[in-house]
Formats: sequence, structure tokens, C-alpha cells
Amino acid sequence: YEEALTNLREAHALREKLLGSSHLEVAGDLNDIANALRLQGKLSEALSTYFQALHIQEKILPAGHPILASKLNNIALVLRDQGKLVEAAQYMQQALTIRRAALGEEHPKSLEAWINLGGIHQRQGQNIEARQIYERVLAVQEKSAEPIALARTRFVLATVLWSTEQERPRALLLATAARGALSQLGEAGKTELGRVDA
Repeated sequence: YEEALTNLREAHALREKLLGSSHLEVAGDLNDIANALRLQGKLSEALSTYFQALHIQEKILPAGHPILASKLNNIALVLRDQGKLVEAAQYMQQALTIRRAALGEEHPKSLEAWINLGGIHQRQGQNIEARQIYERVLAVQEKSAEPIALARTRFVLATVLWSTEQERPRALLLATAARGALSQLGEAGKTELGRVDA
């Protein structure tokens, strides 16, 4: 990762020199750098880099643009990973609000933000709120979602249901259905199963 990070920083410096510091491509470079930092576990540096990218994008893009929602989503995920769950929920709610307005309630990116918000609630021990969110997303995804997204939602809902004794049979059914669907998807399904098993 370190070599990739060095390459990303060099590309960013060159692009910033050519385009100036207030350009969407420069913000995109910063986002890539922040992603690499996050993968390395350098969360504080990733967070400040995501904020740099967000500030550039806020100067250029209209309020409510979906690109801003992506940055808010990334910021929320880093805050979640840092254990700052209240703050993470606030940023994820902002991302969700933008995505719902710009893309629609049932857009995959809106559903992704819902799932992420549910995960934050779940980490806060707010299983009722998390369950309501996951159930809502599952109802939408069962109509038309791609199989991996549907399987992920079934798995996260199963984890919340498992905490309640009387819901364990349903949790097992959801997890089994998700596992079965993923096992039929070839390499992509195996990769996702590896994530779930970890």
C-alpha cells in the first residue's frame, strides 16, 4: 500500500500544479489518497484528507450533489471506524438525505447509505433502529437488487435478529439464503463469502 500511496501523492501533486488546488480532479485524487490511508488504518490522516476533498467539492458543486454525498459517506465510515458513532451517524444522515433527494429512495447508493446508517446504529446498540432500516432496505432490494447487495442486506439483518431469541429462526433463514445465493455467483460470490466469514 505504501508504494501505491506514494504514487497517488505524486499524481496529486502534478495534477494540482497543472489544474490548481480547486479542481474536481484534484479532489478526486485526494479521495483516492484518503481511501488508501483508510486501508492502511491511518484513520486520522484519511479523515483530514476526505475533508480536504469535500471542501474543494463544496466550492465547485451545487449543494445536494451526489458526489458530496459520497464524500460525507466516506467521512462517516472513518468516524465509525474511530468509534465516533454519534458524529458518524450525523454525517451518514447527511449523505443519505442528499442521495435520497438527488437519486431517489430506491437507488442503490441511497440503499447503501441506509445500510451504513443501520450499521452505525447497530454499533451503538440501537438494534431496533438498525432492524427497521435493514427491513426497509430488504423490502426494496427483494424486488430488484443485484444478488450481492441483497445477500449483504440479508446477512446484516440476520446479525440484528440473532440478538433476539425468538427471531433466531428467521436469522438463520436469511443467512442461509444469502450464503446460498452467493455460492452460486462464482468468483464474485466467493469473494463476498470470504468477507462475510471474516
